[in-house]
Amino acid sequence: MKACQRRFTGSAVLALFAVILAGPIAAEATPATTAPRALPDREALRDCALFLSGRARPGGDQRRNAIIAQPFYTHVATSLARSWKAYASGHLEPMRRWMHRALPHTRRATVFYPFSGPDFPNAYAAYPEAETYLLIGLEPAGTLPSIEGMGDRNIARGMLFLHQLLETFTADNYFHTKEMALFNAWSPSIAGTSGLLLAFLGLMGFEPESIRPFVIDYNGEERTLSRDVPEHRDALDKGEHSVEIAFTVPETGARKRIVYLSADLSNMRAIDRNPGIFIYLERRMPEDVLIKAASYLLHLDNYRSMKRLIMRRARTIVMDDTGPRIAEFGPEWTITPYGEYRGTIELFANRTQPELTELYRARNPAKLPFAFGYGVGSRIMIITRR
Repeated sequence: MKACQRRFTGSAVLALFAVILAGPIAAEATPATTAPRALPDREALRDCALFLSGRARPGGDQRRNAIIAQPFYTHVATSLARSWKAYASGHLEPMRRWMHRALPHTRRATVFYPFSGPDFPNAYAAYPEAETYLLIGLEPAGTLPSIEGMGDRNIARGMLFLHQLLETFTADNYFHTKEMALFNAWSPSIAGTSGLLLAFLGLMGFEPESIRPFVIDYNGEERTLSRDVPEHRDALDKGEHSVEIAFTVPETGARKRIVYLSADLSNMRAIDRNPGIFIYLERRMPEDVLIKAASYLLHLDNYRSMKRLIMRRARTIVMDDTGPRIAEFGPEWTITPYGEYRGTIELFANRTQPELTELYRARNPAKLPFAFGYGVGSRIMIITRR
């Protein structure tokens, strides 16, 4: 996933801590499992998305009404609404318009976004017409928060970390691996990618319809997890699984889905932790691939299996310089650069590509009207198979 490092501190965190500590937080309720005993129905799922995105409004549930009236929730809601509005107008909409002009106009059933973590917004902005968004990250899907069974302090702490992750994402346009790790370690009540994906759906005005936890078995098949099966319950309680979320775009009525795979894509660990992952991907690998802020993992020998699969099956790759090295694309590919390439950030100084420097010097493309990739300029290459 994303590896740019950033300290999990700052004015936003300190301000929100102050609000939480000053606010009238009630005594903790008797601890209860944070994993619901059953999967939420459509109404509960939509309520969860609105709550996590800071868009919950008073309704018939007194417990929820009491939570959203507290200062910490008001602060999160106000801050997140402001940052999301700026992000959507300054990044997502310009990116959507630009991609519509730049990409070939063909219908895409599935888009593959490896090393994405829960970054659904960029996948949707690049491919709004797709039916399925196949995302992969190291983090588990996690458990959805059960507001009724959580104490106020746990909710406040969880929303604090969720808020900070989303604030960082809207500022930098990618998740920071260390912040994700802290989120999962310090906020078990609201952790994992499921909550972040639902928060994004709420912020984008989309309506979740269903959620399905599953694992990939050693034969590369999906196995849906159910509480009716005793051996599934441990994985469900710990949130150690992948997830599929079906949702609707109200503006068009289109039904789509996010498939988030929790998997390590390095050569040996993938086989050790999830023996069927490459079999699964070999069968389902779509022809459209998006690669962004991927920590240059595809430059490493330890990820050559994933790189080979992408370059063997893809027909269109939209990527920054963290995808496969430009020198690895042969004459069967057409490479069209956009934006600017001025090397790498300091953390990845040894990943500079002389061939890419020469390509941008020779083509001299116009700058992009949105951020894409790490912070030294903004660049996209659209690479198509001839």
